[in-house]
Amino acid sequence: MFTIETKARITALHLKIFIIGLSIVLIFSFCGIASAAIWFVSADIGISGNGTTWQNAFLTIHEAANASNEGDEVWVKKGTYSLSSQINIDQAVGVYGGFVGDEIQRNQRDWATNVTTVDGQDSVYHCFYITADATLDGLIITGGSANGSSSPNDSGGGIYVYQSSPSITNCTFTENSTITSGGGIYNYQSSPTITDCTLLGNSAGWGGGIYNGKNSSPTITNCIFTENIADVGAGIQNSSSSPSITNCTFTENSGGLGGGIENSYSSPNITNCILWGNTAYFLYPEISDMASSPIVTYSNIQGGYQGEGNISADPLFVDPSNDDYHIQETSPCIDKGSNSAAGLPDTDFEGDQRIFDGDVDGTATVDIGIDEYVDNDRDGLPDYWEMAYFDNLNQASYDDYDGDGKSN
Repeated sequence: MFTIETKARITALHLKIFIIGLSIVLIFSFCGIASAAIWFVSADIGISGNGTTWQNAFLTIHEAANASNEGDEVWVKKGTYSLSSQINIDQAVGVYGGFVGDEIQRNQRDWATNVTTVDGQDSVYHCFYITADATLDGLIITGGSANGSSSPNDSGGGIYVYQSSPSITNCTFTENSTITSGGGIYNYQSSPTITDCTLLGNSAGWGGGIYNGKNSSPTITNCIFTENIADVGAGIQNSSSSPSITNCTFTENSGGLGGGIENSYSSPNITNCILWGNTAYFLYPEISDMASSPIVTYSNIQGGYQGEGNISADPLFVDPSNDDYHIQETSPCIDKGSNSAAGLPDTDFEGDQRIFDGDVDGTATVDIGIDEYVDNDRDGLPDYWEMAYFDNLNQASYDDYDGDGKSN
């Protein structure tokens, strides 16, 4: 039988083991937390620092990318970062633009106001070369020129994505070019998530905006493709790929074949999209298919396209000549999308609530395209609610009650 003393010793031993085990767990937990770092980048710092604070920021994104480990974040202050060589992202790090340079939390940044530009100056093959599940968020990417004589330097002017699944959000790709594929983005055996992005004025042989090749399966949501140029697939070209394209707008892209989207040996799923006003000097200005099996539903496609819920009617953009692709109050795209679309976003391209009852028929249904119609004067309140509210207050007039210089 155990004596009282023996039992006490056993209890003390168990307690020691418990304390040691708990200490090990806490040490590893602390190390896991401490391992993630934030690296700061400022184009106007003058002399590059060690990157650990805004006051000692790196001068270039290259330095921050090279210093980063898995899980780290790179915060980039507003300004223009001119490249003499491509930025290689080979670890799962996050690169975020849109900072003023005094933030202590990432959600304090404003990427739309604090413009952060990465400029390849037509002198680098790719602005970014990504081989990891990284994040790019809040950047303008321009001036990549993939004019090399062989792969990979002949593809992916803005970004070359290789066998990885990065997240690309709130980014604008403009005036990037390539002599072969993917003026804005080139995806090779990759599955990136591309959300709330603008692809404007990029050029290529195949895929002026985006090229999806070699069994790539991107998810592309709330993106606008406009004024891109390519011989094949000016907006997007899919080659042996199966992307999911949801609530995107393609307009004023120009190609030889497939001004909006061209599919070769591919099976894309295209839902809640607008393809209108694209051109092709050979055939199929909106969608071109070769040995492909696309599923196209609940989309507004000029000239029509077979598929459930598809329509062909002028989307009535607010001011396309000035790149305003909001839809007007009478747009046929209002409440004509599918609420069950795969990967349906919670908000539209500018953060308005999706699945809104825009036509006031008592049923909330998502709109087609990048914009969810909320109200005519864009003040965040639906017009019918404003009118009912002012009726209740016995207001005689609704004209310019919010002082924005426009009639409500």
